[in-house]
This record gives sequence, structure tokens and C-alpha cells, in this order.
Amino acid sequence: MIQELGHEAVGMEAIASKAGVSRPTMYRYFASKEHVLCEAALAWGNDLASRIPASLSLLTEKDNVVEAAITLVVQEANSNLPMVRATMASLLAIGPAADDFRSGVRMMFQSLMGNAMPAIPSELPSEMQSSLTLLGRVFMADLTLLSVGDISAEQCIEELKICARRLLVTG
Repeated sequence: MIQELGHEAVGMEAIASKAGVSRPTMYRYFASKEHVLCEAALAWGNDLASRIPASLSLLTEKDNVVEAAITLVVQEANSNLPMVRATMASLLAIGPAADDFRSGVRMMFQSLMGNAMPAIPSELPSEMQSSLTLLGRVFMADLTLLSVGDISAEQCIEELKICARRLLVTG
């Protein structure tokens, strides 16, 4: 429904109808439309993140795994801009569901980067943690710009690759 109509046009009544349940039943499980959006966006992101390692395993040159992951994520995002906009709206939402969503996004991003960079230790040094956090924030900002047409997928990919090269340099 989000991909067809955009998250702004999807309401609880329509979601309940599509799910084949009553509106009160929806509210039994979800506090608000924003809660549903957060869950849908996190499920979409986790689905994408779960498919990335298989795609990366097909690469022959392992040096560019992070850049390949960036390309795959941006291409996927570009194919579903309404879901990207819903994701960005969920990141900006306020409340417990949104707090859980942001936490889930952070864990998903770290997991994705861990799959792209297997040399990352489970306990990251604070400098590497800060670099990954900053890369994640730039990633979200660029995906937001992509979702509203301010940059192309190619610009988004190139900016994120530059950012990753500069932030994830290991000495």
C-alpha cells in the first residue's frame, strides 16, 4: 500500500481493511499509523539487509565489498522511493515505536556493515563506532535526498562511496 499510495495516504482504516481485520483490532497491536509505518519500514530494511550478504558473496574482488553494498542498497532504495520516504518519516517520528525503530535501524546498519566488512570486530573501538554512526547518518541523509528527487541514484552512490572511503580508513 505504501508503494502504491505513499505513506501519507495510507490510514489505519485502509490498513485494517487490507489486512482483513477491524480498525479496533489494528489498535490492539499498533498504537498509531506511525507505529505501523515503523514496523513496515523496519521489515523492508531487514529484508533488504538479509539479501545483501548473498549478493556480496558473488563478488570476486573483496576490496570493494563496502562500495558494492552501498550500490546495492541505493539501487534497492531507488526502486521503492515511497518506502524510503516512509522510512525517513519513521526516523523523524516521536514516541516509543519510533525509538524502537531507530534502535532497530542502527542494529540493522551495523549488521549490514559487519557483513560487508567481516574484519570488523564485534566490540568496535570508539573511533570506528563513531565513523559507522556518521556513515549511517550520511546514508540516511542521502537516501532522503534521493527519495524526494534532489539527487540521482548515481550521485547518492558516489557520495556514499566517498564518505565510506574517508570514514572507514583503517590504519
